[in-house]
Amino acid sequence: MEMPGRMQTPTAALLWIIRIGDVVGLRQPLQTTCAARIKPASLQNRFHAKTHYDRALRAFCCNKNIVYQSFWTLTADPQILAAPAVTVTAEKYGRTPAQVFFRYLTQSGTACLTGTSSPEHMAQDLAIFDFCLTAREGEAIGAQLK
Repeated sequence: MEMPGRMQTPTAALLWIIRIGDVVGLRQPLQTTCAARIKPASLQNRFHAKTHYDRALRAFCCNKNIVYQSFWTLTADPQILAAPAVTVTAEKYGRTPAQVFFRYLTQSGTACLTGTSSPEHMAQDLAIFDFCLTAREGEAIGAQLK
């Protein structure tokens, strides 16, 4: 497959083929997954209320063993970071609301993509794997994704 402006190695071609991004609804990933010889390994999408937090898309990805990768997660969702279910849990664990929200998402099977040049924020992002939320805490945070 000729890909203008892209490195022409098998690895680069493979990586270009297996990622889906900026999806609205299930039509594109369903068509791509059904038609592709090499199935998509990941799907990157903005994670926010206008798309109902991609509930159907995340379920589709889970069912097809596709990693759902959220981006714009914190910027688009300040109301969730301020929700008592998140802030109380953050206080309990001595974490930031962002860490608690990222931990909820990772425990729920979502890979959170972040972008920062701040060493402090990078360390905080990585520290989400140093604690686990209980099922009850996860349910309470998940209820915020309406």
